[in-house]
Amino acid sequence: MLQTIRDKTAGVVVKVLFLFLVLSFAVWGIGDYRFLQRGDTPAIAIGGDPVPPEQIRMEFQRDLDRLRRSLGDIDREVLKQFGLANQTVERIANQWTLDRTAERLSLVVSDDVVRQRIEDDPNFRINGIFDATSFRRLLLDNGFSEQRYVDLMRGDAARAALVESVSLGTRVPESLADALFRHREEKRRGRAIHVPASAQPDPGEPSDGDLQAVYEANDERFTDPEYRGGLVVRIGIDEIRPIIPLDEAQLRQDYDARKREFATPERRVVELIRFDDLTAATAAKAQLDAGADFLAVAAEAGQTPEQVRAFGRVTATSLPSELARPVFALPEGRPSAPIETPLGVFVARSTAVEAGSEPGFEALRAQLAEDHVRRVATEIAYRTATRVEEALNEGKPLQDAASGAGISVVAVEALDGTGRDRTGAPVPVFAAAPEALRAFVEAPIGKDSSLIETRAGSYFFVRVETVVPSQKRPIAEVREDAAGLWKAERRASAARASAEALARSIREGKPLEEAAAALGAVVETTQDLRRDGRADGPAQADMGPLASRLFQLKQGEVGLATATDGYHVVVLTDIFAADPGAAQAAFERLGAGLEQNIATEISQQYLQALRERLKVVIDKVAVEKLYQN
Repeated sequence: MLQTIRDKTAGVVVKVLFLFLVLSFAVWGIGDYRFLQRGDTPAIAIGGDPVPPEQIRMEFQRDLDRLRRSLGDIDREVLKQFGLANQTVERIANQWTLDRTAERLSLVVSDDVVRQRIEDDPNFRINGIFDATSFRRLLLDNGFSEQRYVDLMRGDAARAALVESVSLGTRVPESLADALFRHREEKRRGRAIHVPASAQPDPGEPSDGDLQAVYEANDERFTDPEYRGGLVVRIGIDEIRPIIPLDEAQLRQDYDARKREFATPERRVVELIRFDDLTAATAAKAQLDAGADFLAVAAEAGQTPEQVRAFGRVTATSLPSELARPVFALPEGRPSAPIETPLGVFVARSTAVEAGSEPGFEALRAQLAEDHVRRVATEIAYRTATRVEEALNEGKPLQDAASGAGISVVAVEALDGTGRDRTGAPVPVFAAAPEALRAFVEAPIGKDSSLIETRAGSYFFVRVETVVPSQKRPIAEVREDAAGLWKAERRASAARASAEALARSIREGKPLEEAAAALGAVVETTQDLRRDGRADGPAQADMGPLASRLFQLKQGEVGLATATDGYHVVVLTDIFAADPGAAQAAFERLGAGLEQNIATEISQQYLQALRERLKVVIDKVAVEKLYQN
């Protein structure tokens, strides 16, 4: 073959063409032939500028890892069906859109705002206190440096400020809230006769054919779930707690370091009069010393009582330091000397003083001890889980890896998909750990799982060793159950027929009490029910079907509604219109919910408008390629 190619290219014409090609590359360069190459279309472009595909891949991988930590090892194709890649791409597109907008508006977020957002994050707090260990662990789990995370928080704060700028202050039209409130809160009352299925005559014993029909029609009822057995390693605060000693000296050290967190600071109700210069403030102070009224002096300075009382009840940290020191040194009710600040010159007074308090060590000892144990246990649990993971990576069996780290292995004999054993009792090792239960239910047989972290802060490793497939029990084993089901169905049919006959007699004019007496039943007045079955009185059995039927009837009409046991024959007797003025708190809650919904809708529309203005383009084919890679 090679010789044939040499022979075909040995001619003069071919040599001339080859020489021309070489000269052309020498003159124009290879770069000028880029038009022969077809560039890849970016997955996301903002105004023609592509978002780096590496960032999209990295964000997708983070989302994937986060889900796998919570749900166990999930196949990428399954996540594809749920649209994980599209969700990641949409989030990145929105973030870049808002970031570009923030840059154009020169929006800057201070370090103090970022620090406060991080300290307020509930993921980093234990018993309401910021925990540095939890913070570092999250950074490690997500592959973030501290600076990278701070940058992310700064971006989040800027984006939130942009969105809130168009959604804050949203107001719901009063007519809309009024109409919706009246629709939701309208109540109806009826008179009902209960026809219970359980009171119907015994239908007798079913034939073999009847039993077979019931058995075949209720596969789910007569089928045992899949049961799994195996080993579970649980590493959490409760498992670590017994080995943590309580050091009294350490607790007192913690108290000294944290007592300010538990202290109640002094608070004052502060009033301020602002002046543009020291001369005017000094003159005002002289008037006050002579007995002039504080608000009257403020009025002369052109300030309303609302402006004077704008700060209200504050702590020292709520005021600028130039104001805080002199204001919190004042006796109650006495005006201050002029206070010069960068914002102007102020004369202040405190109209009320609430003394601060600082609880003693004994009052806080139990909480300090619990916080100490949880903090230390969290750190030890993480280190222990890492040791087990490293041992597994070295090829050790799960039992050896756990015992080497000082942790016991729990044997699970049989567990169904809901976390219960064959008796229906919950398996304790999976308590408050749905992520670990899901991993156990989905794990392949004979394989040690990777590390599973739960929202509750526990770590798990699981190994499934036996699987008993789901199977339908033989009819001989469920004969009694099937017979009971057949009888229940017959009684339910009889109850419906009886209720329908009762309803016909009432429609034909028979009084309600007389119709009920013929069946040995009683007439009851229903609660005042709303459309969704809610009532103001004590909770009853499911009233949803009865309420729904009442709202389908006209006043005086008769209808049937299903009951927990049988049927209700009901007559609509009363309709009560809702009055927003008589239920102001409920009306305000509805309005607040509507405002939140409208604010969300406005924010989404604003974001869509920004995307259109910045010409955000998402190429689904390119997204698919990134996903596959």
